[in-house]
Amino acid sequence: MSVKDLKSELSKLDRGALLDVLQHGLEVIRNMEADDFETPAWLKEELLSRAASIKSNEVPTYTWDEVKQYAKSSNA
Repeated sequence: MSVKDLKSELSKLDRGALLDVLQHGLEVIRNMEADDFETPAWLKEELLSRAASIKSNEVPTYTWDEVKQYAKSSNA
């Protein structure tokens, strides 16, 4: 299946199912070796900026369980 086809199929899922797929994707990435992929410079910069915002309490944070509950409860 192509990435384009996969994106099309993902867009058909309801929030709860999409959340499950995304959580699985994060687990797959977490289990990859660091050398399996390279993070682009723009993404590193964005992640560092967001981390700084979180550390300085500029933005609210939520637990993963809170995020999942919100996503499932706000499903239209």
